[in-house]
Amino acid sequence: MLSKLFAALMTAIFASVTLASSVWAYIPDDGDEVGEGLTVVETLTWFVGFPTIIWLVIWFFWSMPKWRKSARPKTGAEWNPEPSSDVVSR
Repeated sequence: MLSKLFAALMTAIFASVTLASSVWAYIPDDGDEVGEGLTVVETLTWFVGFPTIIWLVIWFFWSMPKWRKSARPKTGAEWNPEPSSDVVSR
C-alpha cells in the first residue's frame, strides 16, 4: 500500500514539475528573437515521419537474419548417425 502511495506521489511531483517547466518555455526573455515555428507538415515530418523511418530501418535489419534462414531442417533422411571421424572409438 505504501509503495503504491509513494509511486502516485512521485508521479504527481514529476507531472507537476514537467508541466510547470513547459509553461516557462512559452515566455520569451527580453532580447529573444522568436523564430517562425514549424508548420503542420514539418511537425508531422519531424515527430511522426522520421521516427517511423528509423523504426522501420531497425526492424528491417533485425528481421534480415530470419529471412535468410532456410525452412529445411538441418537433419533429414540423408543424415547418418554414425561418427565420420576416426577419433571416436566404438
